Amino acid sequence: MTVEDLDTKKKEVFALTLGEISSRARTARWRRRWSMASPLGKALLGGKVGQKVDITLPMGKRKLKT
Repeated sequence: MTVEDLDTKKKEVFALTLGEISSRARTARWRRRWSMASPLGKALLGGKVGQKVDITLPMGKRKLKT
């Protein structure tokens, strides 16, 4: 999945995974993994391409576009 941070304009590529999978060793293809149970995973799960999402995380709020 690729998302763009609307404040910084930076793009991030990561995989949404089940919790038990996200804790395993990272593979070369998916260096970043986020659990579907995490606040970020919950906000993005079921989203559509081009959708804008506001997320409140422990580190603060983020505005993302999928």
